[in-house]
Amino acid sequence: WTADIVWTPSSDDESYVAMIVDKASFDQYATDDEYIAGDIEYFRQLAEYFETDFETILAKYTFKGTSRQRAAGLKSDTEYYAYAFGITQDGTATTELIKTAFKTAAVHPVDCEFDITATQVDTTTARVYITPTDKTCTYFWDCVSREEYDKFGDDAGVIATNIDLIERAVEIFQMAGQDKTFADFLNSDVGYSDLTQLKGDTEYVVFAFGLDPSGTATTAVEKK
Repeated sequence: WTADIVWTPSSDDESYVAMIVDKASFDQYATDDEYIAGDIEYFRQLAEYFETDFETILAKYTFKGTSRQRAAGLKSDTEYYAYAFGITQDGTATTELIKTAFKTAAVHPVDCEFDITATQVDTTTARVYITPTDKTCTYFWDCVSREEYDKFGDDAGVIATNIDLIERAVEIFQMAGQDKTFADFLNSDVGYSDLTQLKGDTEYVVFAFGLDPSGTATTAVEKK
């Protein structure tokens, strides 16, 4: 779910765009020039969305000299391109697009189970502990009403729905300019929380499942 990328231009005086994209998305464009045009249009749309000028947005994506980045939040077992193209302040491309392909590693199942305990249960509050047998296993957990949990469907539905919710949350945070990734929504080691907004006389379900920061489930779902 991570990769270290280094962009080294032949000239330290010229600005360039440096980004990463999954190969499937890149291949939807017929030519590299069309992809460059799509990026520039994206920057213009961001400027409009944030009600700021194009140059301010472009500056967030352009560099001079050697640039290093640790890309995070990547999908596992997926082909990507790290790419770059020269660009002026007014958004005119000055070079062709140069790209390098790489592929992230696959995620394998983790031998981990979860002990879930609910204590100090009152009318609207409870304390919940989640203890994994493998303290290095990253996992997601939540507490929802039985009615809401049943809407997830089977265990596959629980996993798919919650992965989708995390991905949407990451997208919203990133659009707002906050540097959030999938990993920010995961736990490791023992987790606990004081729940304070429960509804009285209501059945709740606490559930947990192993989840890699790439967004791939690594264990079955356990619930209490």
